[in-house]
Amino acid sequence: MNIFEYVKTLKKRFTKTDVNSAIDTITAEMTNITIPLLADKAGWLVKHDGDLLSTFYQNDRDALIADFSKSGYLRKASPFAMLLASLKNSVEILTFLKGYFDKQQGEDMSGDSVTISASNALQLLDLVAFTSTYTRAWLDVILSAESNSRNGVTEIMNLTQGMIVYLGDNRANFGTAVSILATPVDKIEKLFEAIPEVVIAETNPKAVSGALGQDRTDPLRLNLVQSKWDPIYMINMVLTDYAAKRYKTAKEEAQFIELRIARLKKQMENKDDPHLSMIIERRQGQLDAYRGKIKQMEDSVK
Repeated sequence: MNIFEYVKTLKKRFTKTDVNSAIDTITAEMTNITIPLLADKAGWLVKHDGDLLSTFYQNDRDALIADFSKSGYLRKASPFAMLLASLKNSVEILTFLKGYFDKQQGEDMSGDSVTISASNALQLLDLVAFTSTYTRAWLDVILSAESNSRNGVTEIMNLTQGMIVYLGDNRANFGTAVSILATPVDKIEKLFEAIPEVVIAETNPKAVSGALGQDRTDPLRLNLVQSKWDPIYMINMVLTDYAAKRYKTAKEEAQFIELRIARLKKQMENKDDPHLSMIIERRQGQLDAYRGKIKQMEDSVK
């Protein structure tokens, strides 16, 4: 999203403490849930994705590799391996962001006071949060499609319409985000050093863009991510338990995906377990309810 448009989404006053709290939540989610889920539970796919035969995955595999490698920082491998490398690097980015905001003067922040540099930092935080969430949704649909294909049924069966729309609308964003988040932290630090500390609300966007150029106002090309989610929820959120509910939903998603993995492994051994299928169906409803609550909370700050 364009940095000048982005600051318009920062409707409420927020503080440096709010931002750091959001960073802590996303860091915990990434390191405790999303990365272990991909690295450990789905680890065999990181090493070798040849077991996946569904058209849903195979039709997008090459495009994923191409998208993930656009920044030039990821060696071409399976999409799972490339994604894992980017997620691990994003944890280092979060550490950089924590240090960046700790150095900012003053506690109070708002859309009226955000600088070009701070806008880039906030968007980068949003990007990590989005990628963590989308990764779990992507794993969910890939594993579901694989199990369904092995049962000879429609690959996207059992996915809600909302999930199908979310995955489709944000697929291009996901590819770009993974590529950007693979940028080495030392490179990001140097890029941020060159970004001017100009308050966006006090500038003429066209004049600033023309005078400074994109390399100084948006060096990571964050504008390439056309945001279809509402930005900066955890900072704009007036409900104090949003972060806790987001983390709980992430844990539920991870546990649900572990069930999908267990079922798929049994199917690969020609030992499909009907009881496990029933558990997955029941847990799907519970997970949809959790996701629904998160959606309601996010809609409340629109």
